[in-house]
Amino acid sequence: MRGNAFKRYVFSYLSMALTICLTLGLTLNLVATRQLVQTEMDIYRGRLAQAGDYIERQLAAIEDILLDIKTQLAFQPFHLKQDATKSIDLLEALSRYSSYSSWMDEYYLWYRTDERVFSPNGTYTEEVFFNYIMNGMEDTSLESALAPTDKIYFQVADNRPDALMICLPFYFGTNKLRTEECALIVMVRLNYLRRTIWEITGTEPGASFSLRYNGIDMFGSADDDAMLHNLGT
Repeated sequence: MRGNAFKRYVFSYLSMALTICLTLGLTLNLVATRQLVQTEMDIYRGRLAQAGDYIERQLAAIEDILLDIKTQLAFQPFHLKQDATKSIDLLEALSRYSSYSSWMDEYYLWYRTDERVFSPNGTYTEEVFFNYIMNGMEDTSLESALAPTDKIYFQVADNRPDALMICLPFYFGTNKLRTEECALIVMVRLNYLRRTIWEITGTEPGASFSLRYNGIDMFGSADDDAMLHNLGT
């Protein structure tokens, strides 16, 4: 009888010890899993921050270009109107900006009042630019988008679904006496932009995401897998 009681005691003790060990193991495993998930989330947030820094650097470079254009003699309207050769000076000056940013692969300087568009490759009338380069985009629709705010404008146009259009309106002269309404237009290839963001964030190619700058949607939607927001703040 004593032997049976001892066996029951040992069995009960072992069962209790096993239960405690099992509970402790599950708890430690749960804690380790949570720590792993938290670590992965922290790494992903860090990568998102790096992607945000990348976007801000490129936009800052474009804004620096705009500031330079506004102050350089070659781009001043009165200088351009002196004679036809001044347009050559403008094209040469404009071509230098291609090295300022990896986004400056396709860009244009639109003199809205004068209805001319310049790029490093040549000069276009508004009609040629919007009908052929922008694939039939209505110039009036872009004018309407720029008119209310004079702020940076982003669009992936139906006519150019291959690129994110970044448009920065500005003017020569003073606010009360504007001698020329202009806009710097930068066309960023979406396949290049998406590939760069995927590489920085370490996400699988094909994952969707959104970009927002100073509260302005650049492209994408709130339903996308990731949103890079509060850029420029």
